[in-house]
Amino acid sequence: MAAPRTLLRSSRLISSKICTTTQATRPTCRCSRIALTPRLFTSSSRAQQETVPTPSRGDEVPLTSFTRSPSGSQGRTIYLKNIPKRAARSELEELFRSKGLHFTNIQLNLDRFNFHNNGMCSVELSSREEAQKAVKALRGIVFKDSNLKAEPAKEDFVWGSRDKYNSKAGETGSRYFVDEGANASEALRPVFEGRRKMFSVQPPGWLSENSSVGHNAKARQVIQDHFSKYGIESVSKMEPFFGDKLSHVRMLCFIDFATKDGADRVVEEFENAEIDGRKVAFRSVVMAPWRAHQVGKVNAALLAELQEKGLASKETYDDKFDDSDRKKGAKNFNTTRMQRELKKRQTKKA
Repeated sequence: MAAPRTLLRSSRLISSKICTTTQATRPTCRCSRIALTPRLFTSSSRAQQETVPTPSRGDEVPLTSFTRSPSGSQGRTIYLKNIPKRAARSELEELFRSKGLHFTNIQLNLDRFNFHNNGMCSVELSSREEAQKAVKALRGIVFKDSNLKAEPAKEDFVWGSRDKYNSKAGETGSRYFVDEGANASEALRPVFEGRRKMFSVQPPGWLSENSSVGHNAKARQVIQDHFSKYGIESVSKMEPFFGDKLSHVRMLCFIDFATKDGADRVVEEFENAEIDGRKVAFRSVVMAPWRAHQVGKVNAALLAELQEKGLASKETYDDKFDDSDRKKGAKNFNTTRMQRELKKRQTKKA
């Protein structure tokens, strides 16, 4: 995969020293292969790209190494925080245009499993004055029922993926990617290749039925201990059980395996299995309507391809959280859920 720029420069320097050159002949040198650590979904149209072969993934994928900000961008970049998680890059672009702001780049990190953003983005404006204008225009405004926070970027800001989000990956790769270029397609490649599986477990997982403390850490440890041998590329966030004690398995997370063979083996070997006294199961993935809707907001062509292959629902999704009436929609949803739970309890008592 793409190496840090300092490594590339040093390797070129070393190779130039061992080359023998004459006027009549071309330079000849001996080159050795260097094992490089993988980089996931980092791209920018404003930086030089390196193209590297990725045999396990098929075609070659452009990746980029970042060591500094784009030339002259210092003072022109701002942070936009408290962004609604379902907001797409196109909606942020429209927000800036509606305020008469001229931007040259937006970096928004998305979760590969649900295409939600991580709550903030970096925006490069056309000038320092425009950046100052953007901070004043956007600070505190309500966007999709969320109060935005805008502030100038730090002087040492570097365009590219953030270690802060990559660190969430633990023993596996980051689940975040930069929404730019072909990265969305790359993020969905595990779905197209049948490498993404839904992992379910019998509630309440592997902890005490009276406590949920440390649930995620324990679940990730179980995944690492039992499934790492099949090759794990990335793991989604853990879904809560809300204290239910059902006898049948319920979704815990999604797992992207590095190979189709590894994904198929884990499904076969853990059919009707138990881990530490809890039933577990793996199932193939077909995107639910809300997930499909979110993918469509980012890339409609990708969603159409997923639906054509039967990998995403074609059901229309009415996103009640996508407009200014979000709080009302959330309140109604929670009220309805509470009414269902109350009805269940009353039925049991009767």
